[in-house]
Amino acid sequence: VQAPAPDFAAVEVVWPPRAAAGEVVPVQFVVGNRGVLDAEAEVEFFVSTNDTVGPRDPLVGTARVSVAAGTETTQLAWVRLPPGLAPAAYYVAAWTNRSGDVVELRADNNVVLSLPAVVTGSSLAIETR
Repeated sequence: VQAPAPDFAAVEVVWPPRAAAGEVVPVQFVVGNRGVLDAEAEVEFFVSTNDTVGPRDPLVGTARVSVAAGTETTQLAWVRLPPGLAPAAYYVAAWTNRSGDVVELRADNNVVLSLPAVVTGSSLAIETR
């Protein structure tokens, strides 16, 4: 018999269809709690050129969420894309409770990826004379 616990579920993450390296962009995300206890956790955001999160994918932001049992919360976070990010199509991943600090019923539902967006090179330029 398993003790009562929360169960975070990463439901959705959405970001703009175009962005530039070095930009701060909004990320809307939805986290549910399928468990029977209210809980709080950290959500970490990564960018990836494929639909999985790997050790080389940069962390671009974090947010804290508090989710009552049996509910979902929709929130907005602002993330900074790395200035040297190569131009390509990128997914943004929202990974809830990656650290495992909160004991939950299951952890295989804690990651969700967006649709890919086009990231261009930085639009900032420094002119010297």
